[in-house]
Amino acid sequence: MIDWTLTLPHPLLVARASRGRALAIVADDGEWSYESLVHSVRRRAAGLIEVGVTAGDRVAWSMRRRGDDLVTLHAIGWLGASAVPIAKGATDFGALAKRLGADHWIEQPQDGRVESAPEAAPWPLDDVRLVVATSGSTGEPKAVEITTSQLVFSAFGSAMRLGHLPGDRWLSVLPMHHVGGLSIAMRCLFSASTIELHERFDEQRVVDALVQGTMTQVSLVPTMLDRVLSRFVGLAAHPRVRTVLVGGAKPSDELVDRAQAHGLPVSLTWGMSETASQVATLPVGEPVGPAPPLVFLDVISEAGRLVVRGPAAAGVCVTGDRGQIDTLGRVRVTGRADSVIISGGENIDPNEIVQVICRHPDVARAHVVGIPDATYGERPAAALIAAGERRPPVAELRAFCRQQLDAFKVPDRMLWLHEEPINETGKIRFAELKEWLSRVERSGHDGESL
Repeated sequence: MIDWTLTLPHPLLVARASRGRALAIVADDGEWSYESLVHSVRRRAAGLIEVGVTAGDRVAWSMRRRGDDLVTLHAIGWLGASAVPIAKGATDFGALAKRLGADHWIEQPQDGRVESAPEAAPWPLDDVRLVVATSGSTGEPKAVEITTSQLVFSAFGSAMRLGHLPGDRWLSVLPMHHVGGLSIAMRCLFSASTIELHERFDEQRVVDALVQGTMTQVSLVPTMLDRVLSRFVGLAAHPRVRTVLVGGAKPSDELVDRAQAHGLPVSLTWGMSETASQVATLPVGEPVGPAPPLVFLDVISEAGRLVVRGPAAAGVCVTGDRGQIDTLGRVRVTGRADSVIISGGENIDPNEIVQVICRHPDVARAHVVGIPDATYGERPAAALIAAGERRPPVAELRAFCRQQLDAFKVPDRMLWLHEEPINETGKIRFAELKEWLSRVERSGHDGESL
């Protein structure tokens, strides 16, 4: 017997009942109204049944930014199964699917006879709806389970912070096998609004959408925003554009200033897979200062880590981040808890070094990591991105740092990069940075360039 105090009717049926003729999906491979989406989902659900999928199973498939893949996502939910999206072209698809606990892995799901499709399964609040692999800037990705309850509270917390209108269209250029892209799909489903998918990220297409007002919200990571702004010269966003949500990594102050100078309605957010995306999000147009948590979440600092509490965090989630909480409960993330460098018994905060190096006029961005050292255990090393053509010698940069840092905090190794190693969610691949920096000699030469 279903306990309807802890169960939702299938949200796709609710969306069809309220806005059946409205567009649900706009994508490069087609458009679906909520009415036509239900028909497509039923056919896909019938096809999944033919390969043995039943309620409670975990189903993996290759997920791209295509409408057809959203049909699969919703068909899995139609059957009361859990979706396990995997990146198209992932190495050893089957092995990864198995590691994520999938009962079925299907490269390309097919449709079946619509007559074979069952009625839509309701969604118990504690059922696992999604299983995603964390991006993992270091180490191996892990499987994260996301429940119905987390998705619901996350979606409505976001709507209360950023606003929601029936005619909203949220542009997604984030990977759809990660929580950033999936959370957009779920927000639009619960609100019966439209998700627009660009199969490939093309900054000019995003600029055109911002200028023409064909969408109302877009989610970007800082590297994407930087590329968009490079094409935004002399242009203005359409008044219909309400939110440019920036997350995945902390943007530089310079990038935020550029976005504000162009009048983009930027909102910065901090979140993670374990909380179904956003945790703390700044109001639109106020992209500075500590961020208030979403209405259904609370954040504290405990034993050097930020801890998220509330239904969108499935109770309590101990994060890998460090930060500060002000008297109003607002959050300022300061770095990763595991990034502290212990050198000769001294604790070194990489962010302190980054802030100092970035004061040098020739340095646009910096990343500091700990490199194993036979004498001190670890020593700080810095990877740098130039602000212009000039790349000062390491001796000059070390002297600059010594004016503002204790001697033991000054990096022994520095490396100029042409570009940072970034994964598809916009996060720095610190394992690669450590590997590159470990090859740099601890000397006063001018460093290497990659």
